[in-house]
Amino acid sequence: MDLFLRLDNVLTEVVTSIFNVTLNVQASLWSSSKKREYGDFSTAISFLLAKEVKLSSREVAYSIACGLESFKTLFKDVSVASGGFINVFLTNDTWSEFLASVNDAAGDYGFLDIGHGVPLNLEFVSANPTGPLHLGHIRGAVIFDIFAELLDKFGFSITREYYINDAGKQIDLLVYSVFVRFCEQLQGKESANFPSNCYAGDYIRDIASYLISTFPNSVKDATELKNFSDSFREVILSLTMDMIRSDLTKLGIGYDCYVREEELHKRNYIEKVIAVLDEKGYLGEEELPSPKGKAGDWVERKQTVFLSTKFGDDTNRALRKADGSWTYFASDVAYHYHKLERGFRHMIVGLGADHAGYVKRLSGVVDALSGGDARIDIKLYNLVNLFRDGKPVKLSKRNGDLIRLEDILESGITVNEIRFAMLTKSSEIVLDFDLDKFVSTSYDNPLFYVQYAHARCSSLLRKCEPSVNKCDAALLVENQERDLMVTLAKLPSLLQIIVVSGEVHKLTFYLHEVAEKFHALWNAGMTKNKLRFIIEDKPELTNARLILVKAVRRTLASVLKVMKIEPVERM
Repeated sequence: MDLFLRLDNVLTEVVTSIFNVTLNVQASLWSSSKKREYGDFSTAISFLLAKEVKLSSREVAYSIACGLESFKTLFKDVSVASGGFINVFLTNDTWSEFLASVNDAAGDYGFLDIGHGVPLNLEFVSANPTGPLHLGHIRGAVIFDIFAELLDKFGFSITREYYINDAGKQIDLLVYSVFVRFCEQLQGKESANFPSNCYAGDYIRDIASYLISTFPNSVKDATELKNFSDSFREVILSLTMDMIRSDLTKLGIGYDCYVREEELHKRNYIEKVIAVLDEKGYLGEEELPSPKGKAGDWVERKQTVFLSTKFGDDTNRALRKADGSWTYFASDVAYHYHKLERGFRHMIVGLGADHAGYVKRLSGVVDALSGGDARIDIKLYNLVNLFRDGKPVKLSKRNGDLIRLEDILESGITVNEIRFAMLTKSSEIVLDFDLDKFVSTSYDNPLFYVQYAHARCSSLLRKCEPSVNKCDAALLVENQERDLMVTLAKLPSLLQIIVVSGEVHKLTFYLHEVAEKFHALWNAGMTKNKLRFIIEDKPELTNARLILVKAVRRTLASVLKVMKIEPVERM
């Protein structure tokens, strides 16, 4: 049962009947009351309607309150607070029905089919295959893997996709980096003057060693860069992608589809999409200002551009470089044309915050190519700062202090804790990832705090299962009990908000709120016998409280599982 949806439907019906106004409900019109004595829920709808219906907010509130009072089976009490807030208490029968619905074995609480099988392409991570993932990539991987799980639970047909940027200068530099180490190992001595612009992690040495030991017959002919690249470029790419896949697998992340940039080049996708944009009138020739950091060596020239300013961008975007080769952006245009050709009309792309400039240009490309028939949602995530022993640890693929996933796991932190940690702040905010905090077995560890609540619920239910699935909620009169029920009722609406916004960090915030209210109730029972969950001489009250406990456990488990974190039964 989605209590907020039920409340919204009733409120919409009352407002329409009284004022002949149709409410556009994009987010729930109700919220939990700030103080228990005010009610279970409250709404500020009267303030929103007052100007439109030309009445004071209090007059509007009293009219609506009268209408709500006719729904006797739903509302036990309806009142108007100063100014025009409307507060309601739900009937005990409604709360009893709600708890029973949460504990219903037919499906996870909070999820419903709103996608109806609509295809949705979700591309995320897509890190350049120049080495293993760093924590920034891992954060994006976890965020969008959980988002994909959530979309799947809501009935969308999700294609999880990884775009392999395996064409261009960054791959040439990777090959050159391995080549330098390769030559050093053949000579038996490392140079102190390793090129500063090269990738210098230990994995580069490992790849060079692998090539020498695995392909001994090719070593002699590979001491020139061109021969080396011709012989080993694909092998090196395969090895680095294996590193990335291995890290993703450890995190419990898999993909339905991998698309290679190099393959799009071979199939002339850039030329195809350029022709399509030209035919649609979205190409131009103009001089562009120099990119950031290139003012000194920039030569003014006419360039082929995508007219992205027609779609709200601040400048048109170059498609060809001075040497006639295609820009990185041109490859992106071809890639999204490829998505459209495969029939996707709704695409989501997860990008690091440093790609914020791509939002309008990619949105414009999809709009231009589809004639407005398709849309793309580009969701950004910020960096991760790793702390160890109270000191920041720098992350970089190009130097020797690269922190890999296996380094994090070896520090004692688990995959579950990593997945949870990545969602402890909004994706728009830089995340400070404190290793010491997440390896502790105390309330300071956010996942421990939540899992402990689930384990406590399980412990109670092992001692005594509810005798029936439905309880008399009239027995649950304590403020802590009512607060907990109101919090459980928030989940369906919250999940729908996340499906639209992609703000998956709200899952961890919600889990913490449920755990906090449950621990508060548990602790209250430790000091007051009347608040204990199991009271032997009061079987009906015990049953009601255990049904509430079961609903808490069900809710915690439902959210943890969508995060691919197995709920803990014992701690």
